[in-house]
Amino acid sequence: GSVETFALVRPAEANGQVGVYIYLDEVGVIKQLPPNPRANAIAHACGQQNVSFHGDVFVGRVAMQPTPMHNVDFKIKDMDSSSDWVKQAPGINYEYGIGMKEVESALNSKENAQHVKMGGFEEGEFPGGQGPDGKYSWTQTKDDVEVAVPLPEGTRAKELAVTIKRESMLVKLGPMVKLVDVGKLNAQIDVDDSTWSVEGSKDAPMLVLTLQKARFSIWRMLSADGTEGT
Repeated sequence: GSVETFALVRPAEANGQVGVYIYLDEVGVIKQLPPNPRANAIAHACGQQNVSFHGDVFVGRVAMQPTPMHNVDFKIKDMDSSSDWVKQAPGINYEYGIGMKEVESALNSKENAQHVKMGGFEEGEFPGGQGPDGKYSWTQTKDDVEVAVPLPEGTRAKELAVTIKRESMLVKLGPMVKLVDVGKLNAQIDVDDSTWSVEGSKDAPMLVLTLQKARFSIWRMLSADGTEGT
């Protein structure tokens, strides 16, 4: 497996644009690694109730300002549940969840509009979906696939590393934080005609990738292996 990131709290105005992330083995459960009660406890204290970590993890902190994004010292004492960042985390995560619901609603409205424009196709013939933990959403037309990735507040395009290949897609925030990793797309795309941009407001930026299909096909999943990537 590879390293997966989990946001204990994302950068936001309320915490000075500083995020804290857990880095873990993405297949720890499959490897039958033992539960990590300390990691679970800190996640629960941050308002992340429906998570369970297995095996060793690394906790790191990054700051968005001043740009570019950079690592910030995270000491043992910062793991204490009485730390300021932990106290702020539930509220910030709640606001993030509300924002994601609004984004999902907007995407659904846009997708419905696309179905109307297609004329000859009924709703459902151009399926879309979401990545794990709502990391991204995707929709499609007969010509392309659009992937929308919510970004931390204040994120700018120059802080992203976007790699689009004929059969794969990778999005990273800075050198360490992997936002989306689809190692095998459902079908081949035309790299030269595929684009990406950062849209939305400073408070709620959104990375939008438009993947041009190499040939007409209806994608049932974004990922060829049906996992929807990470």
